[in-house]
Amino acid sequence: MCEHHPECPPVDRPGWDAASVLVHHAELGWSMLCNGAIVLDAAARTATVTQLRPRTARSTAAVPLAA
Repeated sequence: MCEHHPECPPVDRPGWDAASVLVHHAELGWSMLCNGAIVLDAAARTATVTQLRPRTARSTAAVPLAA
């Protein structure tokens, strides 16, 4: 996600909060950094940071109905 050289530190490494802001929504109380971190503003803070994770594929297999 980060295109800086050298890359910004990932969320689980020291210095993660030095990454550049990609998206800022003051009205919603959060910002997304270029390393994938979501930072909540103090007014909306319930957790300091979370990391975006890719969605897992949902199964589309048919489930047999019980008779």
